[in-house]
Amino acid sequence: MKKAHEYQVKLYIADNVEREEDNWRKVDFDDESLEEAECVMTRSTGETSCDFSAYMNDLHTYFFVVRATPKVSEQAYVKAGSWTGSTDVDYRAKQVIGYTDGKWRNYLEGSRYQLVDGTYLEAGWQLIEASWYLFDEQGYRLTGWQERDGKKYYLGDSGQLATGWFVWNENWYYADSDGVMQTGWIMTEPGKYYYMDENGIWVEDKEKDVDV
Repeated sequence: MKKAHEYQVKLYIADNVEREEDNWRKVDFDDESLEEAECVMTRSTGETSCDFSAYMNDLHTYFFVVRATPKVSEQAYVKAGSWTGSTDVDYRAKQVIGYTDGKWRNYLEGSRYQLVDGTYLEAGWQLIEASWYLFDEQGYRLTGWQERDGKKYYLGDSGQLATGWFVWNENWYYADSDGVMQTGWIMTEPGKYYYMDENGIWVEDKEKDVDV
């Protein structure tokens, strides 16, 4: 008979936690150093793997702890195991900002980005001062709604690619981190779901909370 059938998992932000060890080890929650660690997720699961990606989008250093726990029917005679902590994983990265030394040039046909050598950026997606822009075949900056490979993107009046929540024509829309407009049920934060119709417009009376 198996004694422990589930696992309890907790994910922490460890930016301010001083920990010298770099391998798996038992975790003492009475350790004062853990008081500064922010827990961002707690979950019980019967699986031996856990996807943390929805909770690790703020570019921090993280670690998780796990212990074996008995099912409710077995708690009378089976004890939970000790907490074991993972190694730290650093998701902080130097921001990529792209071109910074050029200048925008405005013409009757539209705006182009001129580099220091006098040439202009070519067609396609270009990263300029940490924002994405889309240029047409003549090298002019595009604005408004654009579609590429069946995916819709919104480029504001200045041409910057919109990500996350944004408003257009008095309606709310949501684009993922790549700027792709979303439809259907979306999760913008752990356990919080919103519904976007087939045109990407947020339907206000359709949302749900899910325990995680």
